[in-house]
Amino acid sequence: MDASVAHAKKLVRDGANILDIGGESTRPGAAPVPVEDEIRRVIPVIKALRSEGVNTLISVDTRKSGVAAAAIQAGADIIY
Repeated sequence: MDASVAHAKKLVRDGANILDIGGESTRPGAAPVPVEDEIRRVIPVIKALRSEGVNTLISVDTRKSGVAAAAIQAGADIIY
């Protein structure tokens, strides 16, 4: 998680307007990720960014309603 947060903060410093956080690969043939694992991957990153004062829009790419709901509650702005 620390590497993800550091990378996201660098992207913001470099001018990013939106940070896209994803916990499951969308490439063809990728193994599916259970909802609990996807939540464990993305929610701590969102919470850490918000707690460190990052106000940049955060989007979460997911096809699971449970992940979407948790992401919004954690501070994400966009779900797609």
